[in-house]
Parts: sequence; C-alpha cells; structure tokens
Amino acid sequence: MGNWPPWEEQRSAITMRFGAKSFDDPLAELMKLRQVGIVEQYQESFDYLLNRVDLPPPHTLSYFLSGLNEEI
Repeated sequence: MGNWPPWEEQRSAITMRFGAKSFDDPLAELMKLRQVGIVEQYQESFDYLLNRVDLPPPHTLSYFLSGLNEEI
C-alpha cells in the first residue's frame, strides 16, 4: 500500500470536488436507522429523515418496520 494523505486532506479534496452536500445522504441514514430505545425515539428520528427524502408510502412502511426491534 502506498502512503495516503491524512484523512482531513482527503476529505477537503472530496469536498472541493463534490461539494459539502456529498456527505449528507438522508436516504442512506434512513436505510440504516435502527430502534435502540423506545419506539417514540425511533419514530422521531425516522420522521426527521423521512422529511428529507421522497419515498412512496409502501417503501416508507417497509423502511419503518425493518428498523424496529424484532420483539415488536
């Protein structure tokens, strides 16, 4: 492996090339969101991210259910 520049230098170069918004991906965050506390906390986080993307209702339901604890 070669010598890579420090992460901050790489990040700066990526930001210059693609813009600061390239690190903001609410759909990816929504897909990875999992319930770790109470359902209300999960729902608040889910709704926050959902308001930043455009998903059809069946996909919204599927994403929501897939992030819930299996016990529910």
